[in-house]
Amino acid sequence: MVVLAGDDHTHPYVHNAISLGTDTTPPTVTGTSPTNGATNVASSSTVTATFSEPVTGFTATSVQVTGGSVAGFSGSGANYSFTVTPGSDGTYNYSLTQSDLAGNTSGATALQWQRDTTVPRAPGLPAPPPRPGH
Repeated sequence: MVVLAGDDHTHPYVHNAISLGTDTTPPTVTGTSPTNGATNVASSSTVTATFSEPVTGFTATSVQVTGGSVAGFSGSGANYSFTVTPGSDGTYNYSLTQSDLAGNTSGATALQWQRDTTVPRAPGLPAPPPRPGH
């Protein structure tokens, strides 16, 4: 933006010049809880995701989970939370795709957790009997 000024139209000059750049940087995931690569994540864990800047259009459908489902989605700006319920023990992957207010869309950020509800046992001991209802 350039502001032009002058004295009685005979001596125009540039008073201030301000350069307004264009935002071309897509948002990034700056933090999650549980962290990427976490193990022994509890069933139906609440996930928090923090982005490098406010995002728009980030909804439950923006979270893709392999081996689980997303519920309880909430948040705004750069901070969101949701519940991920894995289908069974093992590794499950999820990815987040988001856009900033300038329309820059990031590629999917891939994250991974592991869930293990199997009760450990000492070597050589028989497995415990199954619990009723499980």
